[in-house]
Amino acid sequence: MINVTVKFDDGDRNFNVDAGRVAELLDVLRHEDSRLSDYLVKGINGSHQIIVSLNGDDVRFGRYLNTPLKDGDNIQVEIRSRDKDRIFKELYLTFSGEALGQPLLYTVGSMFSVVVNIRGASITARRGFAHIELEGPRQEVDAVLEWFRRKNVQVESLDGNEKQS
Repeated sequence: MINVTVKFDDGDRNFNVDAGRVAELLDVLRHEDSRLSDYLVKGINGSHQIIVSLNGDDVRFGRYLNTPLKDGDNIQVEIRSRDKDRIFKELYLTFSGEALGQPLLYTVGSMFSVVVNIRGASITARRGFAHIELEGPRQEVDAVLEWFRRKNVQVESLDGNEKQS
């Protein structure tokens, strides 16, 4: 059994679910609690986002909905309003190696609740550079920065002197 905590605005609700991957787990939860079903629909229409963590790690950093599950795993499902705490960041990205062949900006736009605006880019056989703007909830923008770091992308913020790599 998978231990699941769903964080609602009015408190947490715990479930024990038998599922082999995250997509199956969300489907079971959708049938267990009508509020969660409503929030999943709101996630599809864009007003809310559903963040799923497996043993403390955001599943978007792994195999996302295809992430395999095993007995004893702990899942946390957090529901957030997309309009809460929105920020804007202007970034320079530098990437090379394996990151060159990956659709990084497309992936960020589809996996995270942020708007990506490409201001400029240059890609050669050895290195890629991109000047982008990110807009979205602070936690999502922070998650994107962490995702870039895990993909070995150097990130330089133009919003101040903060730099991550």
